[in-house]
Amino acid sequence: MAGPAGNNVWAVGDQAQGSSFNTLIEHWDGTSWTVVPSPNPNPQGNNGLGAVAAVSSGDVWAVGHQLLGPFTEHWDGSKWTILATPAGVRFFAAMAASTGGTVLAVGQGTNQSGIILSN
Repeated sequence: MAGPAGNNVWAVGDQAQGSSFNTLIEHWDGTSWTVVPSPNPNPQGNNGLGAVAAVSSGDVWAVGHQLLGPFTEHWDGSKWTILATPAGVRFFAAMAASTGGTVLAVGQGTNQSGIILSN
């Protein structure tokens, strides 16, 4: 979970849909949780998000994995979109954001080495 304020918190994961999984993003507004529609890069399923980082109410990032590899999503204040993930990423393990706007994602590269990515 991550959020720039106590009434603006995001949580990510996956949800079962038949025999596969799709992304799940929920938002806390200070009163209740709401599921927010999010894209799934693999239409056959097995999409899941593992980490989220929030800079502001209009700048939230999430990373996950699907059958074909890792993926990145971004919230612009109105919708989630899939962004290109740099080549050489095998999987993401965690994310963090600073109030200055820097977002870091850590994980493992395809060559088995550790990686740190920054926006």
